[in-house]
Amino acid sequence: LSEGIFRTANNATMTLGSAAALPREWVMPEESAPLKPKSEFLLIGKSLPRVDYRDMLTAVPRYAYDMHASAGPTYYGAVARPPMIGATMGDVSTGTARALPEVVDVVVIDNFAGVIAKTREAAWAAADKLDIEWVLPHPVEQSELEEALDPTTADAITLKRNGKVEPLLSRPNALRADYRTPFAATAVLEPQSSFAERGDDQVLRIRTPTQFPNTTAKTIAKTLDIDETQVDVLPTYLGGGFGRRSITESATEAAILAYTSGFPVHVGWRREDEFLQDRFRPPTRHQLSGYVGKDGKVEAMQHLQASGDVLLANFPRVAAAVLGSDFGATRGIEPPYTIPNLELRAKRVPLPVPTASWRGLGLL
Repeated sequence: LSEGIFRTANNATMTLGSAAALPREWVMPEESAPLKPKSEFLLIGKSLPRVDYRDMLTAVPRYAYDMHASAGPTYYGAVARPPMIGATMGDVSTGTARALPEVVDVVVIDNFAGVIAKTREAAWAAADKLDIEWVLPHPVEQSELEEALDPTTADAITLKRNGKVEPLLSRPNALRADYRTPFAATAVLEPQSSFAERGDDQVLRIRTPTQFPNTTAKTIAKTLDIDETQVDVLPTYLGGGFGRRSITESATEAAILAYTSGFPVHVGWRREDEFLQDRFRPPTRHQLSGYVGKDGKVEAMQHLQASGDVLLANFPRVAAAVLGSDFGATRGIEPPYTIPNLELRAKRVPLPVPTASWRGLGLL
């Protein structure tokens, strides 16, 4: 499967949409597959403590913020970041950054501007001296978000419909409740950080707290326009993940600086960077209506939901066209009970901020 098209060995093709429209036919095997006997189990059913408990308790593990060059000095990178979510970089000049003490290089390419220095503090100070004209987006008001998150509009899609909910929900003793959840920053304990070093074999080695090392390697290779075999991503302990480490911008930033300059570079975000440049949990709104019969059983339920993307924002566009709704945002919308009259509808809301998974207690 590539770009929404299946290709076989003899070059026959079929679109993902065509495949989804095919009737589902299951061919049962004539014989059941043999199962491994319990006597041959190696791990299942056994108590196997983690092998790194002692190290974890004695502060042996090193996190991404601790990484440094394998030999020689480690240099520190800092990247210019937009002052407002959605702002893009316009005209850029090095300003006075290059002339500051301990600055060893300034990198300005495309929509990227960063500095490399001998200390982290010097890098941060120099990044603030870059002369950048930011193109700011139209500011969004809270009232606009509230209007967009109205789950009752006609552009919501139906996920499931059994029976008829309208006759029962129109009765005066039907129940209704509205629920809202706000934007939420992940605020992981360890801010985003990555180390990049180009070896004598020209392979760019990245040490980063990523939940998806293969995706991180692909992103870096595409950004630098190099072969993926020239990128080696070694995951570190996450320092808190919850879905936020599925996208590791700091790895790409460190890779750009190290590849362009030839220096081993560590990029560590400040806490304020972590909040302003986060991938937020999207806000949601839910309108639930129900009807309980005389026997105490739920006879009808309607759940109308509106949410920004949790997963689809980082998927190919064809996924959104095929799926219609974000399965990350609608996960859990279907009740685990038998309700004879049930309607579930979901509305996918474009948002002016980047969103992603936010796995935590009581939250999506």
